[in-house]
Amino acid sequence: MGPPRPTGAHPPRPSRTRLYRVLYAVTAPLVPLLRRFAPDLVVTSEAFGRAMIAVATPGTEVPGHILRPADINRLGGAPTRKN
Repeated sequence: MGPPRPTGAHPPRPSRTRLYRVLYAVTAPLVPLLRRFAPDLVVTSEAFGRAMIAVATPGTEVPGHILRPADINRLGGAPTRKN
């Protein structure tokens, strides 16, 4: 299986890299809007980590070779859009 490729990962705490802190500050107002209107596009680092553990756990059903953000959120226990 290949590595997961999140569309947008948002960290729970500030980065030590100045450029990232600036980018997070500029894009921070958009994150709640994206979470509300497109929850399948936002992946937190916590959900990403839980999804990595779930994929490594035997018996976990993985949807394919490439995990989309919605798959990562489902495996990581984060809320996703109801289809």
